[in-house]
Amino acid sequence: MRTKGIDMKEMFPVFRLTIVVAVAVIALTITDAVTRDLIAESREKELQALLEKIFPGMDDYEEKDDVYFILERSDVPVENPYGIDENYEIIGFAFIAEGDGYGGAIELLIGIEPDLDDPTLVGIRVLTQSETPGLGAKIADEEFTDQFNGLATGDAVLTDDGGQIDAISGATISSRAVVDAIQDAVSATVDDLKAMQEVT
Repeated sequence: MRTKGIDMKEMFPVFRLTIVVAVAVIALTITDAVTRDLIAESREKELQALLEKIFPGMDDYEEKDDVYFILERSDVPVENPYGIDENYEIIGFAFIAEGDGYGGAIELLIGIEPDLDDPTLVGIRVLTQSETPGLGAKIADEEFTDQFNGLATGDAVLTDDGGQIDAISGATISSRAVVDAIQDAVSATVDDLKAMQEVT
């Protein structure tokens, strides 16, 4: 019995389909890589714009271990314990914090002054939130966020709890989520920065 040979005419559609699939996979891979880069670049620009709003004197920033070192150019060399370029003075730190609000996760960008022994807030911005429109969503309004500007961390709690932050009417849970996230994040970040000083 003779074995039937491979009919190239029958194989041609398979080859063609293989080539089409390979080209599609390559195109999708390239598109994904380009899209990811564009998203990352866009997020970087948004972050820089937010940092500049919190720190108007900022010339540059450098990220180390999830902390943004806010930098201002200096005419004279400035020593620091973090290994930052000595041509810059550290004028503050910024970092992202997360809290649990009434409607879900709340993400904040927090800026503090460089004195770690008495942490003072420079300002905050709400990055993401899913709180109730017209109520909890007001945590993103400047009327609420500006209350934190220049406050010692210990005072950045609700007035009902002895602090200086007025809760949003009808949205105490959302308001408390913000102050709790700030307290936790500042405490943890200050500890991390002091640990960095000891290492360097």
